[in-house]
Amino acid sequence: MAIALQIIGKKKSGKTTTMLNFIEKASEMRLSVAAFKHTHHSVSMDVEGTDTYRFSQAGANQVGMQNDYGFFWHEHRPSGEKVSLMQEIQSYVHTDTDLILIEGFKTAGYPKLLLLRPEDRVSDFEVEQLDYVGSLYQEKLESGMLDFSSKAAAQSWFEKWYEVRK
Repeated sequence: MAIALQIIGKKKSGKTTTMLNFIEKASEMRLSVAAFKHTHHSVSMDVEGTDTYRFSQAGANQVGMQNDYGFFWHEHRPSGEKVSLMQEIQSYVHTDTDLILIEGFKTAGYPKLLLLRPEDRVSDFEVEQLDYVGSLYQEKLESGMLDFSSKAAAQSWFEKWYEVRK
């Protein structure tokens, strides 16, 4: 079973930077990684003008595309239809995956790393389960907070975190 970690925080808190640092380190460690991202913005994974974009615009609810490097899946769901992150993981993640990194999905029940911007406080977040608190901003670091202000610091913490859990 894969080990999972959620990275949560407000916009510009360093979630994506931290995800990328962790993924890079996991790759160096030869781990198989699945990455998930949640956004509240209306986005399309298809680029305007491409065939997959045109398929979606024409009304296809599901669009798949395979190239030499992988497989892309885009699915439109009826308004209000919710599928839990756990269901998505069960549907799409390979059984031999070592690590699942999740950006966002605050209410999902996986271990959480909260990243704070200088103006943020932990009390700003209504989260049931909070396992770690850190920051990419030196001026924000307080006693007990994890320092992710450099790539090396983030990757060092990640490697130690993973080794304890495997």
